[in-house]
Amino acid sequence: MTDNAHAAETSVERLVETHLPLLPQTAGDISADFARVAAVPHV
Repeated sequence: MTDNAHAAETSVERLVETHLPLLPQTAGDISADFARVAAVPHV
């Protein structure tokens, strides 16, 4: 998974204040999804 921001269009301040705070929650959500998939019985 990637989060792209063009350097000429996005300030470091915006990256740190807007994008960076979302990453830990998103990573946790993805990990939870993998755990749910792993818990599904294989037939």
